[in-house]
Amino acid sequence: MNSFIKLRSGDWGLRLEGKDAQNARKGRIIYVQTKERGNTEKTIKEVIFTGDFFTVCSFYEEHEAFTAQKAQDEYVDFLKKQKQAAEDILKDI
Repeated sequence: MNSFIKLRSGDWGLRLEGKDAQNARKGRIIYVQTKERGNTEKTIKEVIFTGDFFTVCSFYEEHEAFTAQKAQDEYVDFLKKQKQAAEDILKDI
């Protein structure tokens, strides 16, 4: 079961177990069970520690996760446009 953990920095982090711990990497969306709201979704910012039984990660705050995803989407769009421009140039040669 995934849970929140207090990090040395004083911020809240994630303690992941099982398959989530094995597959933890930046940008991956993880579900964490809370007492008040049931399951909540968090996006991994950084893997801090990986052990045999659990992994500790920092996570994006909701506004940071949106901004990071938006930046990634914009970069992918930029690369697609660059690729299309290069293909257009090669057609003219």
